[in-house]
Amino acid sequence: MCRSRPVCTQDRAVPARDLGHGIVLGNRSVDLLARVQSSRAKEHVREFDTVLALWRREQAVREFIHRNRTELGVTA
Repeated sequence: MCRSRPVCTQDRAVPARDLGHGIVLGNRSVDLLARVQSSRAKEHVREFDTVLALWRREQAVREFIHRNRTELGVTA
């Protein structure tokens, strides 16, 4: 069971071809994770980055991944 709902929901949004919604939820997750220390939640964000690799040419995806790296220290 995933307790960080935006983090888990974002993983489902992208494979369903709803990239915009996935990015919105991903950014909400980063907002939440910037205030807490959770290695498990950061692992979910890292997994989401991996899913997003398919759309790395999209500006929103590049910005999201950059934000993860700078604010959370999450690398793919």
